[in-house]
Formats: sequence, structure tokens, C-alpha cells
Amino acid sequence: MRASRWPLLSVVFGGLTAAALLASVILSWTGVYGAASTVARGDAQHAMAHLQEQLDQLGHPVTASELDAIRRDLASDGVVFISVSERDELVTSGTERGFGDAEPHPGDVDREGETWRAVGMRGPPPGGPGGPHDKGPPPPFGDGPPFGGLSPFGDGPPFGPPGMHGPHGPPWVIVELVPHTAIALEQRADFTLGMGVLAALLVLATTIALRRAATERENTLRTTERTRHLTSLGEMSAVLAHEIRNPLASLKGHAQLLEESLEGKPREHAKAERVVREAVRIERLTTDLLAFVRSGTLAPMKSDPRAMARAAVESAGAGRTQLIDRGAPDEAPIDAERVRGALENLIRNAVEADPQGEVEVVLGRDEDDLEIRVRDHGPGIRPGDEEKIFEPFHTTRVHGTGLGLAVARRIAEAHDGSLTAANAEDGGAVFTMRLSLKKDG
Repeated sequence: MRASRWPLLSVVFGGLTAAALLASVILSWTGVYGAASTVARGDAQHAMAHLQEQLDQLGHPVTASELDAIRRDLASDGVVFISVSERDELVTSGTERGFGDAEPHPGDVDREGETWRAVGMRGPPPGGPGGPHDKGPPPPFGDGPPFGGLSPFGDGPPFGPPGMHGPHGPPWVIVELVPHTAIALEQRADFTLGMGVLAALLVLATTIALRRAATERENTLRTTERTRHLTSLGEMSAVLAHEIRNPLASLKGHAQLLEESLEGKPREHAKAERVVREAVRIERLTTDLLAFVRSGTLAPMKSDPRAMARAAVESAGAGRTQLIDRGAPDEAPIDAERVRGALENLIRNAVEADPQGEVEVVLGRDEDDLEIRVRDHGPGIRPGDEEKIFEPFHTTRVHGTGLGLAVARRIAEAHDGSLTAANAEDGGAVFTMRLSLKKDG
């Protein structure tokens, strides 16, 4: 019991380890993404400050060529697009990235994919009111379109982003950049997350593999121990059977003679009869013990399974057993005498389980196996005893030896097959024997 818990505990421990590793990696990934976002925001604000500083140094409204030069100077910061709105014109440089129709607001720092956008406002440029480039106040509405002929009321599209312009609005600046440092951090975080997930899966897979190996090893040890136990039991049984058979034969013979000589004395005759009956029971036990010892050795040859099954039915269940053929092979490489003995035992058990009902013996083929099913209509097998009934000396009958099913299973396993027991859905027990058809005779 203690050993069987270790595989389960190892799976639980491995699962917790994998979960802890995955949680740690996810937290690290989230932290790095947050740091990358902070770095990108700082890069955008730095680029905006640098741009406004250069614009202020010009001393006049910026031209397209000057803005291109500024953008090239800021290219090392990842700047890919600049848009400047002066009083009456929109100057741009570079290619605007995927922000679409999203409306910017002063002070915004937004992200779209790998591109970040910073929106700022400038103080009055030299071309503002009173400056050397002052063009005077704009004409009143109706006297002509302000801003170079672009009317804000439908005569032409206003320049600049919505909400950021107007006939008397202050100038504004937009910077779009691709922050390479922040992107590199995110890529490293994604790589680390992927490796962490892979490591967690490997830990879990290794744990499951180790658990399976431990379970198989435990099963192998259990099988080896069972085989060793059965071998020791068989050796002891053989010695006991040989030591008992000779004196038992003498005891039985003399008891039978005594029984015959007491025909006219009922009380004495009954006692002699009981001695004979018990001697026969002990003789059957020794026979079963010897059969159990030698059940691992076979003399297989090509035999007719139908003829073998008919002989078993006639010997153990004549008049109470129905033999049904459902596609059994014409020949099978089996030790017919040993299989017949195992089948007779199954039939006797079935007859005793339901003295009034009919036993069914069904012959068939299941892929590479000869399949023999023995079905009774008795009370069935007690739940949990489906394997116990095959243990040596386990019996539920008063006069049973507890070796018949153990011998039958060993004969089936010696044919590279199996013998299993189960309860039928509509009552009764079903014993299924499978014998390999691959063994050469």
C-alpha cells in the first residue's frame, strides 16, 4: 500500500512543480511586458520633447524639408512619422502607421501593434500673433475660407486630426515611433514564456512517464512475487501430494473393504462410508495439488476444439449444459487434455452455482484467440471477488479445494491466453477463457 502511493504522490508533486514554474514564468512575462510598455512610453515622450525642442529652435513655421531632416535625426529613436499643425497648414514627414481614424488628444501616448504615438501641443511659434510671420487674424466667417482656402464647414476637409484644429486652435504635434528596445524586451519575454511553458510541459510529461514506469515496475514486482509464491507453493504441494497418496490409497482400500463387510450393521456401515468419502475427498485434493504443480507445462498439438468441448460437456454437465458454436476454428494448437480438464472444472462450478438452471458453453474466435465462455444463471460473483476466486485455496464451497480455478487460469496462461470472471447483466456469472491460436503444435 505504501509503495503504491508513491506513483500518485510523484504525479501530484510533478503537477504542482509544473504549475509553480508556469505561474512564475507568466508573472515574469507580465512584468517584462509592463517594463517594455514603460520604456516605450518614455521613448515616445523623449522623442516628443526632442522634436519640440528642434521646432522651437527654428524660429519660424517648419517646412516639409526641415521636418524630414528632423525625422532623420530622430530615426535612431525609432521615429517613423511626424505631423505638425501650424496655424494654417499641416506638415508631415514619413509614413503614418495603423492608427486609422482614432482621434488623438493632447498628452496621449497610444499604441497600435508595434507603433507608439505621442500627441503634444506647442507654444505659440514665431509665426503667431505679433510674430514676424503673423498673417493677421483670420477673416470672419463668410468673408472667405480661412487656412489657405480650407473651410471647416464642408467646403474642404480640415487639416489635422479631428478635435485638434480649428481656425484659432493652437498648434499641435504628433510623433509615431517604433521603440526597438521595448520590442526587443517583449520578444525576449515571449521567448522566455514559450520556453517556460515547454519546460512545464516537459516536467509534467516526465512525471507522468516516471509514474507509468514506477507503476509498471510495481506490477512486475508483484507478478514476480506471485510467481515465486506459486512456485514455492507448487513445490510444497508436490511433496505433500506424493507423501499422502500412497498411505491414502491404502487407507481408502481398507475402508472400502470395511464398508462392504458391514452391510448388515447400519451404524458401523455409515461410519465406514464416511471414512471412504473423506478419503475420496483427500484423494481429489492431492490430485488437484499435482495438477496445480504441473499446470505450467504443456504438450500442445493441433486439436479440434469442438470435440474437446463436447467431451468436457459430457463428462461434467451432461443434460444440463448447452454447447453453442459461434465460429470456432476447426483446429487449434492446444493441449486438448489439459484444456478439457480446465473446462470441466468451469462447467462443474457453473452447474453447482445453479442446480436448476442450464449452463451455456459458447465456442468462438476473437481475432487470434480461441474463446470459450461458460455462463450460468446462479447468484453470480460477489463484487470484489472477481480476482480472489482465482487464488489458490480460495473457495466458497464447503467441500471445495480452492485449486480448480487456479489450475484453470494457469492452463490458460500457459497457452498465452487468459481466464477472467464477471457477472452477466441479467444475472449469473460468465467465465471467459482465451487461448492463443499463434502457438505452433
